Parts: sequence; C-alpha cells; structure tokens
Amino acid sequence: MEITLLEDGAMYPELYKRAKPRIVHLLKQGVAEQNPKGYTSLVQMMRDGREENPDSLERMWKVCARRAYCILHGYPPWAHIKDLPVRPKLWPAFASGAVVNLIKETGAVRTGDEALYEGAAKYSEVVRGQLRALAPKVVVCGGTFGAWLKTQSISSDQVQICPSGMRYVHIDDTFYLDAYHPSHQANHAMEYTWFRICAEEILGQVAHGSAVG
Repeated sequence: MEITLLEDGAMYPELYKRAKPRIVHLLKQGVAEQNPKGYTSLVQMMRDGREENPDSLERMWKVCARRAYCILHGYPPWAHIKDLPVRPKLWPAFASGAVVNLIKETGAVRTGDEALYEGAAKYSEVVRGQLRALAPKVVVCGGTFGAWLKTQSISSDQVQICPSGMRYVHIDDTFYLDAYHPSHQANHAMEYTWFRICAEEILGQVAHGSAVG
C-alpha cells in the first residue's frame, strides 16, 4: 500500500468564507485504495470526481452533504432530504464546507482506534492550525470526537450531551458535534434523523443568523 500525504481543507475557499454557518467535516484519514491516481490533494480529488460524475456522490460524501444541507437549511426531515438530487441541492451544501482529516497520510480502509489516536497525535498541531485558520462555526466530527478531544487536551468537564444523546463541545464560538463516521453502516433514515434532531437541539437557530451565523 503506497502512502501519500493528502492535503485537505475548504472545497472552494470563497464559498466557504460566505457560508453561514461555516462547516468543517472532521474525519479520520484518506484511503490509499481509493486514490489510484496518486492525488496529493483531497480537495482536488473531490473536485475532479465532481467533474467526472456531476450527478452522484460516493456514499460517505453524500452523508456529509446531507448533514451540511441539514444545518444550512433548517433541519429538514428525512422525507424531504432522502431524494434530494446531488447537482442542484446536495453538492452546493457540501462544496461550501471543508474536509479536514486528523491523519494526513493515506491509510487502510478502516482506521482502528489505536492508529487513529496515534496518527491524530502526530498531526495535532497541523489540525489545530487548520481549524484556527478556517474558523468554523460548526465542526462535525465523523467518528473522530474522542481522538480530537485527547489530542487537543479538552477536559471531559467541557463535554456536554444534548437531550437526544449526542456529545458536543462549545469552545471559542465553535460547536464540535460527535457524529458517526459517514461510512458507518447504519440505516440512512435513522442515522440522519438522529443527527438532525441532535443538531437542532445543540445549534438551535445558528444557521439562520443568530449565535453561529
């Protein structure tokens, strides 16, 4: 397996700057097997994939896109979002955000906890600098919440739990949400509905110009 350093960040910087709220998807690491062309930029790889298949998104990116659309468009129910087309609806929501991996090297399809915590510690300063520069209002941690807490020395006392059971942290005007990894093999409707309910409980009206506009 060839390991590549994979840059990440805002999909389209100008769109990201204008987004209300600014959303970062904080994930684990790129997958070497899914990078046969040897890209060194995750952003460019996704942009090129968009050009080749403008009406589709890979499963995990579609989950990220639905989460972004949920926050940006007032937490619509599953019945509204399940059949939304990629090109005019989901892609713009996803493209206005950023993707940041805790580990900057490509790796195996599955990243176990030990490898995740070790890799996250290795790149913790890099990720901290990225988040500082991106200044997001919402960070959706896709299976990375625990590793992010540990590498950033966040006390457990700062972790809150919303009424519907999602853990989150609110630091320096940014909300960090503990969501499933977007490739998690869950029922789409159940996973989205839980995310929607929790996101609304935690964020309230932030996507509409108030606390996290």
